[in-house]
Amino acid sequence: MHVLITGGAGFIGVRLARRLLADAQLILNTGAQHITTLTLFDQVAASGLPNDPRLSIKTGDAGDPATIDALIKDADVIFHLAAVVSMAAERDMDLGMRVNFHGTCALLESCRQHGRTPRVIFASSAAVYGGPLPTVCGENTALFPQTSYGMQKAMGERL
Repeated sequence: MHVLITGGAGFIGVRLARRLLADAQLILNTGAQHITTLTLFDQVAASGLPNDPRLSIKTGDAGDPATIDALIKDADVIFHLAAVVSMAAERDMDLGMRVNFHGTCALLESCRQHGRTPRVIFASSAAVYGGPLPTVCGENTALFPQTSYGMQKAMGERL
């Protein structure tokens, strides 16, 4: 099984990669699946990872549809963590939209165009709720983003 992590050089991406390499499998509804390839994709190369023949590190622009298209062709599971985070997305709304929203659109559209149905795990943010959080947030908690970043993540959730 090929696992792709977009945003693979980030804080969560590197930790997830270490765990996946150590576990060597993912438990899906079809049972345990052995990880044969783990691709980490980000704008910079991931570092601090063990030397492992299953590991492939790629760099590029998460907002570029052609780049995303080339990445997903044989991925079975995609952890979509790539994002321009809150402060940077607020400073440069065009960049936030291109990566956070259009990059997510490109990933899903590429899967559709190739007739592929990888499992996609999308990392959202508490910013989709805006303001103070309720004690418990669930599937029915209303989204009320108050920043462009929160809105971009909420739109990604809806996709």
